[in-house]
Amino acid sequence: MMIQDILDDTKLRRQDLQPIIDKIIKRISGWKGRLLSYAGRLTLLKACLASIPIYLLSIIKFPRWAIDMINSQKKDVGGLGIPDMRSLNLALLGSWIFRYQLNNNAIWKNIVDFKYKTKDPNVFCCPNVGTSPFWKGVMWAMQAAHMGIKWVIGDGRKIRFWEDLWIGNTSLAIAYWPLCIINEQHGKTVHEVWDGENLMLTFRRNVSANTMNLWWELCNLVESTSLSEEEDHILWSFTLTGKYSVQSLYAVVNHRGVVPQFVSSVWKITIPPRVQFFLWLLSKNRVLTRDNLAKRREVSDPSCMFCNDHESINHLFFECCVARNIWLTISEVLGHNLGHCFESVARFCIANKRHMLTNIISSSVLWSLWKLRNEMYFQGITWIGSGRVLFRIVKMVRRWLPMFKPEIGLQVEEIAQQLEIIANSLPQLQWRDSTETSLSSESEPSGVQLLVSTCVVSGLPNELLDISSQDLLSV
Repeated sequence: MMIQDILDDTKLRRQDLQPIIDKIIKRISGWKGRLLSYAGRLTLLKACLASIPIYLLSIIKFPRWAIDMINSQKKDVGGLGIPDMRSLNLALLGSWIFRYQLNNNAIWKNIVDFKYKTKDPNVFCCPNVGTSPFWKGVMWAMQAAHMGIKWVIGDGRKIRFWEDLWIGNTSLAIAYWPLCIINEQHGKTVHEVWDGENLMLTFRRNVSANTMNLWWELCNLVESTSLSEEEDHILWSFTLTGKYSVQSLYAVVNHRGVVPQFVSSVWKITIPPRVQFFLWLLSKNRVLTRDNLAKRREVSDPSCMFCNDHESINHLFFECCVARNIWLTISEVLGHNLGHCFESVARFCIANKRHMLTNIISSSVLWSLWKLRNEMYFQGITWIGSGRVLFRIVKMVRRWLPMFKPEIGLQVEEIAQQLEIIANSLPQLQWRDSTETSLSSESEPSGVQLLVSTCVVSGLPNELLDISSQDLLSV
């Protein structure tokens, strides 16, 4: 940061920021972006927003028109990891509060102290008249960051007695409001009203018995603290270490400190980005199954590709006879009860390190069902049995092996071998042209004949074979 940024109080003009905005928009809306997949476009968007404007966002408050122009290049993408520019701007500027506290001998801090009277009594009380764009942005961030700052008392010369958080879980002005509104020492420091023995506060009028009880409670609370020769300093309440982080303030401002569990956890799974993007869409009910497609246009046939029921996300991936059989097999192999609903699968994503193998296999099951459904719909691939889904899962996880650590890769290969053995033992359907065989019958559709290869599947429940030919012919 340059000293000029602190001293110059000239208001930023539109032409000062327009080149940065134009550079971002040009990079995002280039012709290459239109040729990328969803995952590729997401990476491009993150790279542009995370690299180009980040320096300016950390030293000045971006005006509303600049934030709106940047946000116009992206739709509502909550949960994808694309930051809200205004919240990011605020969180970056908030970091200067702690830089100010840590850099005691820095030249820029001495200039700030001299120009803005930040020691009267602390940095949160300085006036905002005649300030530079840099310091005006820092003061804007102080308003949001103040709720997460807790003072550690030393000599008490920087802490305001009523207004600052220094004892308990909230400021004394909030905890003892009936006393605060009639007190005459607003804005005074702890050192000025507390000498270690006596609490020197005066009030404008007499108080009731209930208010007097609050006074004795306040006295007992203040007597539990002691002053020292050290200087007062601040801690950040939203991290375990007490050190400020941009991510912590951004989470509080943007999500009120509550982050959706399932939506954000899919990005931690070690799978290809396009599969992560698919799981994100699945968690937000945005996958274009036929019920979701019917919200956009008329759909002539709303039935599932595997059965005659209406197709929805919950049906296609969990309730359909094909999905139930696949999840039953996966549950026995992995030793977990999976596949009842999305939550039964997503709950393992929260503890990804402990259940990494389960998350990888579950992701491949969901992606394989979706890919096979699309190929049957768009490419006319014929259904021949659940073994086709299992073979797809095996082939898919083996393609992902270079992404895993060696020990995880060995476990994935072991699961793949088990699924391959099960897939080879399952019955399959064979479709033949009736002109090439004399086995056609009147009960079969004209032109084709359905042959079901029989086999005994040892160690598997009978439900795996409970798919009638009538259900399959109806697809």
